[in-house]
Amino acid sequence: MSTPPAEQQPHPPLLLGGGGGPVAARSAYRDAIDDKVMLVRDVAGQHGRDPLLHVIAYWAEVTEHPREAVERKIAQLSIPVNADDIVDSPHCLVRPLNALIERVAEMRDRWGFSYVTVYERDSASIAPLLTALAQP
Repeated sequence: MSTPPAEQQPHPPLLLGGGGGPVAARSAYRDAIDDKVMLVRDVAGQHGRDPLLHVIAYWAEVTEHPREAVERKIAQLSIPVNADDIVDSPHCLVRPLNALIERVAEMRDRWGFSYVTVYERDSASIAPLLTALAQP
């Protein structure tokens, strides 16, 4: 029993995460996201829950040259990944503005992501996307 008692009933909200260790190597790929979302939905459904899903965009930038932007980030971090795999990942929101709008809608429709988190370092670059999504 928690003290003080949770205000939200019958259960407090829960944020589950995963992706460390061996999972991290596959987490960028679309099929891995499909598998993770299916697992979360199956387990939640077994308990009568309908989860709100969230994704972290490790890289976010409005740019007309997404592949070059991702290659620059890979070089800065010296990580052994393929730019094409990263650009296609739901964890990467690096695209022209209109493509980002479409991508966020696709992520909502395909995986049911209700929330997307971006890092503060990317906030200035991604601001045009937030402005566009706030429009009616």
